[in-house]
Amino acid sequence: MKFKLIHLLIFFIFANIDAQVQSVLPEEIKEIYKLYNVKSTDNTDTILKHFTVRLQELTVSGDAALRQGLSMAIAELFVKKKAYDQALRPLNVARNIFNNQHPNAIHYWISEYLGIAYFHRGNYLLAGQYLIEALTTKESKHNQHLENEIRDYIIRICNVLPSFSLSMDFFTQAIDIKQKLGDIKGMKEVAQKFTELLYMQHQYATSLKYAKMTAELSDKLNLKDQKIQAEIDMINALIRMNKKSEAHDLLIRLNNAISISDFHLVSRYETAWGDFELMNGNESEGELHYTKSLPPRAGPTISQYVYAHQAESYRLNGNLKKAYEAQEKYIRELNESYVSNILPTVVQIEERSARSKLSEEIKYLNIQNQLKDTLFRNQKLLADALILSNELQKQELKHQAQLSHVMLKEVEHQHQKLKDEQRLRLLFIASILGMFILGVIIFALYKKQKSKNHIISKQSSDNEMLIKEIHHRVKNNLQIISSLLDMQSISIKDPIAAEAIKESKNRVLSMALIHQNLYHDGHIRSIKIDDYFIHLSKSLFDSYHVDEKNIKMITDISPINLDIDTVVPLGLILNELITNSLKYAFKNHLHGTIHIHLKPTSSDQLHFQVRDDGDGFQEG
Repeated sequence: MKFKLIHLLIFFIFANIDAQVQSVLPEEIKEIYKLYNVKSTDNTDTILKHFTVRLQELTVSGDAALRQGLSMAIAELFVKKKAYDQALRPLNVARNIFNNQHPNAIHYWISEYLGIAYFHRGNYLLAGQYLIEALTTKESKHNQHLENEIRDYIIRICNVLPSFSLSMDFFTQAIDIKQKLGDIKGMKEVAQKFTELLYMQHQYATSLKYAKMTAELSDKLNLKDQKIQAEIDMINALIRMNKKSEAHDLLIRLNNAISISDFHLVSRYETAWGDFELMNGNESEGELHYTKSLPPRAGPTISQYVYAHQAESYRLNGNLKKAYEAQEKYIRELNESYVSNILPTVVQIEERSARSKLSEEIKYLNIQNQLKDTLFRNQKLLADALILSNELQKQELKHQAQLSHVMLKEVEHQHQKLKDEQRLRLLFIASILGMFILGVIIFALYKKQKSKNHIISKQSSDNEMLIKEIHHRVKNNLQIISSLLDMQSISIKDPIAAEAIKESKNRVLSMALIHQNLYHDGHIRSIKIDDYFIHLSKSLFDSYHVDEKNIKMITDISPINLDIDTVVPLGLILNELITNSLKYAFKNHLHGTIHIHLKPTSSDQLHFQVRDDGDGFQEG
């Protein structure tokens, strides 16, 4: 059933979303066009510019009817250009003016165009509210073309947004209007959508009725492939209604009507054969048809359709193990499809971030190298100056020695003394220079290391934030799945199926709790097992409406942190054990106790025990 929902979503997202609006213009816009002598052949941009200037010239206290008409005309021109973002502002201005003039009234055209603009912006809930509002006006009730257009948009919202539900009367009224207008193609499309929605709601007899209507209308329109698809929908309904003979005859008749190159129809046809064989208890034959329904180049949408039907048929046939395996394959295909759409975007973001960081690092290193070059040049100039100074001193001493030959001994003594002083001076200068160079090198290394540490720390913080965000989003997605399962269980009449969905919801919640703990507690690689077990147990008690005053939970859990690979199987096991205890162990008892024990026994082993004092297994 989930596949059909996703199939409808994908189909309508890629449908012709930019269809032209066919509404008749209201009197307010006609008056504006007449007032300014606008013709249908005039340039749209020129008219827009002129109307915008005229609206700006009007004061807020000016003619309200003229301001409303100009705003509506500007909005209509933007919608013609499919500039829906720009159409919203004049639409809201016109709506405010109208509401001030007519409190508690609804303008059909403004509400409809607001709904259409929000639809094309992707705000389906708000679009649906405005379109349903427009549908209640007297104008839409007395104009079949207008009502037909509004209903078409509402049906598209229903298919894109599953939570936006519509009644059966809505679809039957839409088909009736299209029949009166002679829109056979529109009748066929609404009947086809209605067929799939009824099948998802397990209303197989009504789904069969509208599948037949879709086939007949497709035949009138000479749409061969769509007629075959409608007949396959008829087979699906007949199989679920246990009408074996009719389903078999229709399967045989379609045997040579489908082209082997049409993977879409071949997959649906072979899947129907597989469902039929399982209904008759022939699992081996059914498996062969299911294998044929998955061609080598089957896309994820085809695989999801096949596995969803396969899981439902095995469940109805009583083979819960294979039903579970097929459901697992369906979920895997769904996950892979999600990852293939989302992961490239995440990778692009990470690459852009990495390139930005690398660019900053290169810029910093270039500046650092320039500083080093400047320092080296200054040091070389200082060394050259010292050498030149020494040479001058040597020359001066040499001249003094020649002039003081008479006082040779004294000069030699003085000369030796000067040499000693010079040696000490050079040594002192060299020591100072060496210490200065060493200090500069140490400072440069310190700055470089500090910069690297800052970059590493920032990258680590970014990575940790990214991992937390991933856990947060995974938790949100799991909670959405749990909510969808909860909503699905409301419409399921079969108590066994409803209970199975409820258990699946609890398993998904146990996984969601893990990811919630990972990003809440600050430990992105481990989970406090005692907190997790207590939260999971209380969640299960709430799910089965168990009063903790009657059935108590006693825990003996060591406050240790465990990695996610260990917590996932432990959480699923605890979920199953407590579920079984709450469902079966206390049927004949008003009071009882559930004990949960988890202790480490060695460096790499845990002792995990769950027990209750309720009813045990029956003998045999």
